[in-house]
Amino acid sequence: MAVNTVARFESFLTAPMTASDTQIALPAEITNLLNTQLGVNDHTYLNISDALGIETVKYGKVNGLVYVTRGQDKTVARAWPKGACVENFPTSALMRDMICLLCDNCNC
Repeated sequence: MAVNTVARFESFLTAPMTASDTQIALPAEITNLLNTQLGVNDHTYLNISDALGIETVKYGKVNGLVYVTRGQDKTVARAWPKGACVENFPTSALMRDMICLLCDNCNC
């Protein structure tokens, strides 16, 4: 699976998330953007935040099916309210994955 960058965006959750949810509810135009710009087996990283904290999630597609892996980049999966901010600024996990694409002998 390859890491991919997508056009920069700032958005919000359209429904609350529990700490164990593996799907993310975003406005249709953001979902379309992600699904159009990510290839069949690609992923990127999104950040969910509010006044209390931030969580990095891995958003990807495997064989065309969307998944979200919670608590990435040393963050912890937690519940998020509807309206929490979602954006895709660069994370250390994104940078690591991009470097690993170029490195033949890395221990990624």
